[in-house]
Amino acid sequence: MERKDLMKEFNMLPAIQKRAVSAVVGAGIADAATRPLHWIYREAELELILEDGKEEGILQPEFWSVNKSPFYDVPTGRRSGYHHIMEAGLQAASNSGGILDLDEYKRVIRTKFGEGTEWQEAYARRVEGYDPSKRKNWKEAVPGPWIHEAVLHFLQEGSGDPDNQDMDGFLLSVPHLVFNAENPDVLQECEQISRLLTTNSLNLLCGKIQRKILLAAVLTGKLSLDGLEAEEMDLVQRVVRDKKTPHKELVREMGNNCYLPGSMNGGIHSAINSSCFVDAVRLCIEAGGCNCSRSNFAGALLSAVHGLQDIPENWIEQTTDFTSLLSLALSLVRQMSHSSN
Repeated sequence: MERKDLMKEFNMLPAIQKRAVSAVVGAGIADAATRPLHWIYREAELELILEDGKEEGILQPEFWSVNKSPFYDVPTGRRSGYHHIMEAGLQAASNSGGILDLDEYKRVIRTKFGEGTEWQEAYARRVEGYDPSKRKNWKEAVPGPWIHEAVLHFLQEGSGDPDNQDMDGFLLSVPHLVFNAENPDVLQECEQISRLLTTNSLNLLCGKIQRKILLAAVLTGKLSLDGLEAEEMDLVQRVVRDKKTPHKELVREMGNNCYLPGSMNGGIHSAINSSCFVDAVRLCIEAGGCNCSRSNFAGALLSAVHGLQDIPENWIEQTTDFTSLLSLALSLVRQMSHSSN
C-alpha cells in the first residue's frame, strides 16, 4: 500500500490503537532523526559540529546530512540498532498475531541479526579494528550498522545477558506492550520478552518503569508517573525533583551513555520538559552520548501522547523505513482486530 493509503487507515483507528501505532513508528522517526549524531561522547566535539552547521545554515540537529558518529556509519534516514530491536519485536508480534510467542521472538532475532545479515558483516569489520579502550576517542566509523551486545549475547548463548545495562530488553517488548495495552497481564508478558536480551535485575526494574509510563500514555493519552510504586519512584525522583535543570546538564550528571537508569531518566526528562515531539528529540540529540536510546523512549512517549500528526512531514519523509514500519504496525492491528471478532 502507498503511504497515503496507510495514513488514511491509520487515521480511522480507535484512539488506543492509534496511540500504539504512533508510539512504535514515532520512536523510529525519533531514532532516525538522531542517528547521524549518535555516540558522540565529547560534549565540546558535538557543540563544535553544531556550531559549524549553523555557519553553513543548518539550524537544527536532526537528520544531520553527514554521519558524525565515530563508531559506525549508515546513511542519514536509517535507524540505529535500538529501534531495529524494537522492529524485531514488532515483527515477532505481527508473526504471532499479537499473542505472546517467545519462540517466535527468538526466531526473528536470529533471522534479523544472525549469520548472513548486514549486521554480522559490519560486526566482522568492527572486530577487526575496534578496541573498547578507544571508546571515547575512536574516530574511525565502521561502515554498516552496529549490532548491540545484548543481541550478540543472545545469538551466542540463546539467553539474556546478566550483565546487560542497556535499554534493549525494554525496546524489544514495546510493540507487545502497546498493542496489548488493555491486557491485564501485559506487563508480566513483556518482562518475559525483555528477559530474552537481559536478566540484569536493575535493567528489568528500569524496563518495568518505562513500560508503566508508556502504557499509561497509550491508555490515557497523557504523560504521567503517577502509576509508579515507591521502589520505582526512587529511580526517577531526581528527574522529577530537578525537572527545571537544563537537560544537557542533567544528562551529563546522570550519565550520557547507554546505561540504565541514566538513559531512561534522560528520556523522561526530555519528554516532561517538552510540549511536542520535535522539542524532546532535539533535547536528546543535543545532550550527546547515547542520544538514540533516549530519543527512542522520549519519541515513543510523545508520539503516543500527541500522535503522528505532531511529527513534521519532512521528518517522516527523511525516515527511510517509515512506510514499511507503518505498514507492519497496521498489519498487526488488523490481525488482532480479526482475531478478537
